[in-house]
Amino acid sequence: METAVTSLTPEQHRALDQAAAWIARLRADDVSAADREEFACWLSEDAGNAAAFDRMLVLWEDLAVLHALPIGIPGSTD
Repeated sequence: METAVTSLTPEQHRALDQAAAWIARLRADDVSAADREEFACWLSEDAGNAAAFDRMLVLWEDLAVLHALPIGIPGSTD
């Protein structure tokens, strides 16, 4: 990532939090057309929202890789 989390503005932190919530919502089994429309509105409201969403997608994909690693996680049932 190009900037450290500690150097982000409050607005950037808020956008990242919202982006993470949108990723979770959009991946839910019960996501609706209204959810997708609301997401599109949020995304177009501010260029910072799109940047935050892209940043969180990269993190989400990085975290998915962890699941494939051949290591045991203490307390995990996988």
